[in-house]
Amino acid sequence: FVVYIFNIKLKVVINQTYNIGVVGNKNNHVHLTKMAKVDLSRISLRPFKLTDVDDFFLWAGDNEVTKNIRWKTCLSREEALVFIKDVCIPHPWRRSICLNDRSIGFVSVYRWLGDDRLQAFADVDNKASQRVLEKAGFLREGVLRQYTIIKGTVKDLAVFSFLSTDEIPHVD
Repeated sequence: FVVYIFNIKLKVVINQTYNIGVVGNKNNHVHLTKMAKVDLSRISLRPFKLTDVDDFFLWAGDNEVTKNIRWKTCLSREEALVFIKDVCIPHPWRRSICLNDRSIGFVSVYRWLGDDRLQAFADVDNKASQRVLEKAGFLREGVLRQYTIIKGTVKDLAVFSFLSTDEIPHVD
């Protein structure tokens, strides 16, 4: 399976002591704005609902959030509602990432037709996504030059791998 995780407007960061923080992007600098203990039971994955539209539009309507993904930024609440209805809900493995049952992002799982290897890709300019993969135990294998087109721009992608023989990082 290939897993795509999009949790961008409010990037939820869970560190090794299960603290949670909100990471903001101001003047292209990522900074920690708040850290507090959180009950992990407040974070969930669930199917999208049409009532998620306002929360969904909050992050899917932000160009900064959607700059690294193929689908276009939602320009209106109505466009966000159509996207949820036509794309998110019908997808068998797309789930809303929720904090207190409010949508803050999504995860999509796609069956990889082939040889059952787990791999991940990140735009070479998207250092935050690369760091998430490394923290999850993925190993950076290299760069696929001019590998994809995102929003009309040819992009290089960093490719990461995780083998069944690799150690899963321990979280205390």
